[in-house]
Amino acid sequence: MTNLNRVVVTLLFFSLASPALAGGVYKWVDKDGSIHFTDDPSNIPAVGRSEIKTVIEEPEERSIGVGGVYTADLTQSGMSFYVRADINSGSHVNLLIDSGAAITILTEKTARSLGLPKPSGLPKMRVITAGGKSWIRLVTLKSVNVGGAIVEDVEAGITDQIGGEIDGLLGMSFLGDFVYQIDSGKKKLELTNEKPDSEVYGGHGKEWWARKFKRVDNNRRLYSYYNDKAAKGLLTNDDREKANIDGMSKNEINRVTRYYKDLHSRLFRKAINAKVPA
Repeated sequence: MTNLNRVVVTLLFFSLASPALAGGVYKWVDKDGSIHFTDDPSNIPAVGRSEIKTVIEEPEERSIGVGGVYTADLTQSGMSFYVRADINSGSHVNLLIDSGAAITILTEKTARSLGLPKPSGLPKMRVITAGGKSWIRLVTLKSVNVGGAIVEDVEAGITDQIGGEIDGLLGMSFLGDFVYQIDSGKKKLELTNEKPDSEVYGGHGKEWWARKFKRVDNNRRLYSYYNDKAAKGLLTNDDREKANIDGMSKNEINRVTRYYKDLHSRLFRKAINAKVPA
């Protein structure tokens, strides 16, 4: 089984779009902190059942569009599936598909190879992992391309908590833009643009834009609220615990807030260019 060095990236306060996948796959953590995958929950020993998380859920009914279907080859290791992704138009990495990760995650080694800014200069945010609370550094990827399916301005994190040969996790900040399905027999990942129920703007229906804004705006509003309280000296220990910002300085909260405001502004400009109605 693949050892991800105690990491199950489960970020608080992120809105996750529900996936559409073939079959159920479950992720659990053993007593040594190693992560395992199985499609049969009965294979999970009693000691691991308290840590069980659904990684690949049963299919949800969503309409499939007639165009915009993309297919990518998968590599399988145990019950883990990896896909090749092109980051920022030119650099290829192998990412573990993980719908339990709210955002796409890269290792520090991978980030260096991609020429991304040094983590020490990026906004630092608290996350919850299998080993407890940890930190990631937030970065916006210009683009992620998987099998020709491209998402721009992808919310991502950089961490030193992933070991082994893995380059990172392909999370919902990419996958959530599509109806996606894993064919474990053919070892293929299929990414499909959802069929819009209304007019199309910039290749997507109003429903897609609404979901996209909701994911980004939830975080912008959340951190803006606590950033304002911190600036006024009104942030309590209960606030910090509730918002998972304990250990974050006022400056760090402000930097994360500005990150999500920038992400929201980028999306807003795209919506204006696509003439999405208010």
